[in-house]
Amino acid sequence: MRVALVAASFLLIAAIWIIILFRINFESRMEMDSIVRQNANLTRAFEESVRNDMNALDDILMFLKTEYENHGSVTSEMLALMKSARHIPIVHISIINERGIIVSSLLPQLLSMNISDMEYFQAFKKRDYDRPFFAKPVIGRATKKWLFHMSRRLNKPDGSMAGAINIGLDPNYFAHFFSQMALGKDHSISIIGRDGFVRILQTKASTEVGADVRNESFFKYMQSAEQGSFVDSTIFDLKRHIFTYRTMPDYPLIVTMSISETEALSDLYQRKVNYWLGGFLGTIGVIVMFILLLWILQQRINTEDSLRRANEGLEKEVANRTAELEVMIQELQKALTEIKTLRGIVPICSYCKKIRDDKGYWNQVEQYVSDHTEAQFSHGICPACYEKQMKQMN
Repeated sequence: MRVALVAASFLLIAAIWIIILFRINFESRMEMDSIVRQNANLTRAFEESVRNDMNALDDILMFLKTEYENHGSVTSEMLALMKSARHIPIVHISIINERGIIVSSLLPQLLSMNISDMEYFQAFKKRDYDRPFFAKPVIGRATKKWLFHMSRRLNKPDGSMAGAINIGLDPNYFAHFFSQMALGKDHSISIIGRDGFVRILQTKASTEVGADVRNESFFKYMQSAEQGSFVDSTIFDLKRHIFTYRTMPDYPLIVTMSISETEALSDLYQRKVNYWLGGFLGTIGVIVMFILLLWILQQRINTEDSLRRANEGLEKEVANRTAELEVMIQELQKALTEIKTLRGIVPICSYCKKIRDDKGYWNQVEQYVSDHTEAQFSHGICPACYEKQMKQMN
């Protein structure tokens, strides 16, 4: 019985924890899938927002490029477009000649500045690109602020390099999506170049520009597929984040959306705590029930043992009493067989003292008593009779 009770308790506890672990695992997967889907939708929306911005900026670059290449110099139409672009959060639009000298710019302080050492200019000296070139973010020489450069090469009629057109952007230009979507304090959005440098990473509290993430595990993961999701920590806050990302096919950029794992799964964590607590209380309840049943079983066993011992004692006592009674009965029966009684009126002669029996014969007293009882007579003489007889003899 004890073995069965222990086995049942273990099975019940195991069933409780199997159900809890299954439920936690199921809800974790469902919660993670929900978060990934939500983040994926936000990432897709962010990608479209970035693409629209990039397309608008590239339209400006293409117009200026076409106009310059057709006329071989800066035209009034180019200047008009450059001025009209001031309403877009652009720090500057600059036109650079083949020697790396800025010949026209929205920022007067940039005119005649030599930028031939800039990454995009050096890249254009080597070859032309069929799409905009995105250089690593740098601190502007005139603005002393982070700039995000987007450029196209200018070509002469023979295909050789005639210079470049460059747009310097404030990184916050791409952060407006964060405020538009009213994302939480532990959300972040980022644009990372395929070269491994952050163009912008925006959180509720801060903006990060220019960080080198080439050696970070999350960047290596992003290079393994065009889009996806994963969980990893970042160098910016050292917290684990749930990332979703999309690599833009038309620009060398990767857009990401992330949320702190702690914030995203806070409800799940609370449910887990409740499940663990429930499992713990359930286990305690089973153990208490097991101990109670074991105690009841032991009490029952003790009671049965006491009753058994009492019964055995009674049986022994009854057996002893029975044996005693049997002995007494045997003794009584033996006594009864030995006892003969005289009842009724016994006729006796008043002179000779003989007694008449049932057959009418007169018998001596000794003979009559001996026949009707177990008594035996011995003969003697009493003092009175002795004197009487002695006198008669004399």
